[in-house]
Amino acid sequence: MKSINIYYGDSGQDELVAHSYNIDKLDITLENGSYIEFIEHFPSGNPNHDMRKEAEYIVCLYPEDNMCIKNGVPVFYDDHKYYEIPKACYKIYRGKEQKPKMLHQLSKED
Repeated sequence: MKSINIYYGDSGQDELVAHSYNIDKLDITLENGSYIEFIEHFPSGNPNHDMRKEAEYIVCLYPEDNMCIKNGVPVFYDDHKYYEIPKACYKIYRGKEQKPKMLHQLSKED
């Protein structure tokens, strides 16, 4: 199951402005100043529980880094082509917590 939280960060405080459960095959692109928290739950995840405890993957998608959701999958785009988000950008990857890096940080490291 895939869910999203959409946050808007005004004056340094992030505010949850939208939430959706079970997104599938959606395309979502936001404006600068907001971001999407994409959460993929274990298949038997319960929407009434804390999603982060049942998460297999969590990644924050920032429009400033050309990140979005395409066909229900977190991606970034460059020159009208879509690419998978690198695992280093995920907060939780394959059920394990890690310190996420921003996409623009990874491009500087290369």
